Amino acid sequence: MNFLKITVEVDANQLAQRKRIVAGSNSNVLKSKSLRRSVVKRRDTDDEENQGDLYNIEDELRNLCENYNNEIKDSAYFEIVEAKRKNLSLYALIKDNLSIDSLFSNLFHNLELKANSILMEEVTFKEFEDRINFHRKSELCESFGIDSLRGRSDDYIEKVIECSKDINFLNEEKNYIGRDNFFKELKRICASPARKKFYGHPVHYSINTEDFEESQEICETLLKALYQQKRIFSRRFCVVNFEEELREDFIESLYRIGYGGVIIIDATSYNSDEEGKHIRRGSYLKLAGLCKVINKYKNTVLTIFCYPNNNDEVKDKFFKNLKEMTLVDLSENAVTYSQACDYLKILAKKSKTRFKKSLIANLKEDDLLTPKSLREIFTAWYEYDLRHSVFPQYKDLKETNNLKKHTEDESATNELNALIGLPKAKRLIDRIINYNKIQKLIAKRGGGKSCCSMHMVFSGNPGSAKTTVARLFAKIMKEEGVLSTGVFLEVGRSDLIGKYVGHTAPLVKSQFQKAKGGVLFIDEAYSLLDDRKGCFADEAINTIVQEMENNRDDIIVIFAGYKEEMKSFIERNPGLQSRIAHQVEFEDYSSEELCKIAEHIARKSNYSFSDGAIKKLNLIFEKAKNNLNFGNGRFARNIFEKARMIQAERLSNYSYDSMSDNDLFTLTADDIEFPEYISSDKKHIGFEI
Repeated sequence: MNFLKITVEVDANQLAQRKRIVAGSNSNVLKSKSLRRSVVKRRDTDDEENQGDLYNIEDELRNLCENYNNEIKDSAYFEIVEAKRKNLSLYALIKDNLSIDSLFSNLFHNLELKANSILMEEVTFKEFEDRINFHRKSELCESFGIDSLRGRSDDYIEKVIECSKDINFLNEEKNYIGRDNFFKELKRICASPARKKFYGHPVHYSINTEDFEESQEICETLLKALYQQKRIFSRRFCVVNFEEELREDFIESLYRIGYGGVIIIDATSYNSDEEGKHIRRGSYLKLAGLCKVINKYKNTVLTIFCYPNNNDEVKDKFFKNLKEMTLVDLSENAVTYSQACDYLKILAKKSKTRFKKSLIANLKEDDLLTPKSLREIFTAWYEYDLRHSVFPQYKDLKETNNLKKHTEDESATNELNALIGLPKAKRLIDRIINYNKIQKLIAKRGGGKSCCSMHMVFSGNPGSAKTTVARLFAKIMKEEGVLSTGVFLEVGRSDLIGKYVGHTAPLVKSQFQKAKGGVLFIDEAYSLLDDRKGCFADEAINTIVQEMENNRDDIIVIFAGYKEEMKSFIERNPGLQSRIAHQVEFEDYSSEELCKIAEHIARKSNYSFSDGAIKKLNLIFEKAKNNLNFGNGRFARNIFEKARMIQAERLSNYSYDSMSDNDLFTLTADDIEFPEYISSDKKHIGFEI
C-alpha cells in the first residue's frame, strides 16, 4: 500500500465559481440560513477573506470526496484535510499497485475541479493515521486489513527513503572499502535499465552485524539504488525488532501495507542463554511465525535480515524456516593495510577533519582489520586529537578513554581467569601466551621467527563453556598480537556444505576469508560427516584441511562438540588429525562449581541465595550430573531463572509495602525447585522444622 500526502494547486476562477455554487440555495451543505448569509455577505471581499469562503466549502468537497471513496470501495481512500486559498491538501491510501494517476483524475472529475499542479509525497502509516478523520480510522483500517497496526507505531520504526535525484552508485568504489559483497550487489542492481513494471524480488538480503546502527548506511544506500532502478516502487520501509512481541497478525499487517516496499528484521539482540547462543523456545516460535509471513509475501515485499555477529544460530533458524529464498550476504569483510588507510582517510573527510599520519601510526602492514574496528580506531583518535590539537587547553584533563582498546582490568585474559573451573583450557592458553612472548624475545635478540600450528579441538558436554572460551581466546590472541583482527566466526554444517555440486568448496573458502586474522569456530563439527564417501561432506572436510594449511599463520580453527563424536570425526581424515595441535577436554562442572556459577549469575542481577538455598542447589546439581540431559552452566542458569518466578509467586501473597530489599533480592530454599526428571528423594520422618 502507498500512503501519500498530496498538495494540489487549483485555478482561482474555479474557486470563485465553486463559491457561488456553495452560496446558492441548492447546496446540500449550506441549508443553514445563517451560514448562507455569512457566505453572501463576504462574496466581494479581498483574498484574505476569500480564504474564509473557501474554508466554508471544505465540507462540500469532503462530502464529494466521500462519495468517490464509496465508489472505489476498498481499492483506495482519499481525504481532504485542509483547504487554503488556491491549495488543497489531501491524504491518500492506494492499495497495492493501482494507477494513482487514474484514481486521482477521477477524484477531481467528481470534485468538479481542475488541478494546475500536483505535489505527491510518500509518508509513513503513522503520519497518515494521525491526519485522517478520527471517526473513520477503525472502519478504514479494518476494511484494508491493517487494524492490528492501529496505535502500535512504537513497536516498529517507519521511515521514507530520501532519494531526490539520480545517483551514480558505482562512481567511487573506494567508498565501499570492506564491503566487497555490497559493491558487487550494487553493480548487479545497476547492470540493467530501470524497469517500467514491478516483477517481484529475485533475491533478499542478510547482514551479519553486532549492532543494527552499523548496518543503517548499507541498508539506506541499498534501498536508494533499488528504488532508482525501479526494483522497489515504495520509498517507505519498516524496521522490526525481533525482541518485540511479534504476533503473526501484526507482522502480516506490516507486510500487507509494505507491498512494493521493504521490511528490515533487526535480530541483532535476541533472547539467548548464558553462552549467548541458543534461542529460547518462545523466541523460536515467534521466529517461525515471522518466517511464515515472510514466505507468503516474499515476491511483493523485500526483506533484509540483520542477525547478530559471532552467533549464527539465529541465522540458521531463519534460513531453515525460509523456503526457496535466495539471500545475498552484505556483511563487511576484513581489509588490507592499504585499504585500511584509505578507509580512515574517508572517515576523516566525512568528519571534516584534517587527516594526520598519527591516525594510521598504530596500523601494521600485516594487519587485516574490519571496517568496524577501523571506525573504533578513528573515533578514539578523533576524540584524542580534539582535546590535544583543536582545543589544547583540555589536554591535561584526566581522560576516560584512550587509543588503547583494552585496559588491564578489561582484558580478555582477566575475563578468562575469572571464569569458574576450566583448568585445562586455562593452562593451554597460558602456554600459548608464554610461547608467544618467548618467540618475540628471541626475534628481538636476532633469532628467526618461528610459528607453530594452533588449530585445536574443544570436546565436552553442552554448557561447559566451549564457545565462551573460544570467543575469549580470539580476543586474547588479538591482544597478544598473535592474530591480526581477533574476529570470532562461528559456523555449522549449513555454512560449509552446499546444496549442489561445486558449491561446497567455494562456501568453505568464503568462511575462511571472513575469519581472516581470527578464529573460525566449527561447532558440532561431526555433523559434517555423512554415511557414504565421496559426498559433499568429504569435499567440505578436504577443503577445510587445505584452507587450514594455507592460512595457518593467520587463522586458528577450533572444532567443537561431544567427546566421543569428535574423536570419530578427527579419525575420519588423517590430514585433519595431523594438523590439529591441541585437544582440550572440557569436563563437566562439579556440584560446588555449579553452585558458584549459580551465585555468579544471581549476583549479576543483584540477587543472592540463602544458606538453605545453596544446600538445595548443591543437592540438585549432584543428582543432575548423572542425567543425560544435563546442561552444566546452562542448567544452573535455568534453575536460577525458574527460582525467580517461584519467588515472585511466593511474594505475591504478601503486602508489597512491607517487603524489604532482603525479601526481594534473596532466593530461599522454597524458591528452588527440583526439575521433573530429577527425584528429590525426600524422606519425611517425624516433624520438619
